[in-house]
Amino acid sequence: MAEIVGDAGPEFETARSFIQVQPGTAALSTERLLPLEALFGDPSERLMTGEVGRPMPFGFLVQVIDDNALYYGGVPLKITASGDGVVEPAEQDADQFGFGAFSWTLATTPGKNTVTIEVVGSEKPPLVLEATGVSQPVRQRNVRRDYFRQ
Repeated sequence: MAEIVGDAGPEFETARSFIQVQPGTAALSTERLLPLEALFGDPSERLMTGEVGRPMPFGFLVQVIDDNALYYGGVPLKITASGDGVVEPAEQDADQFGFGAFSWTLATTPGKNTVTIEVVGSEKPPLVLEATGVSQPVRQRNVRRDYFRQ
């Protein structure tokens, strides 16, 4: 157990707390943080849609966490895309704050695409993201200009 040494000043109290750190990766999972398209616009327009065989217009960010939402760094991630889709990088270790970032190129066939993010060694189900591949250029309806006006 770590011991707190020193005094931060009269306006601070010393507090103790205990957290359970998970051994290994069996109880860890990933949580989707980005893209921010989920925060803007009408919920009915929050469809992840992209052009077939082309990269999605934004990057993706996930974080490795446990059931208490504590993050874990250095944890290996395996990311796979459906069909002939591609993710870069497909294998990586989460950074010191548990973050992993990747780009996703959709499969060349129109329709449903998935990307699966696994915490290597975890017993938790992987995070699965879905997008729809279309053959015509995508009109990004979920971006509202008035959010960015001053």
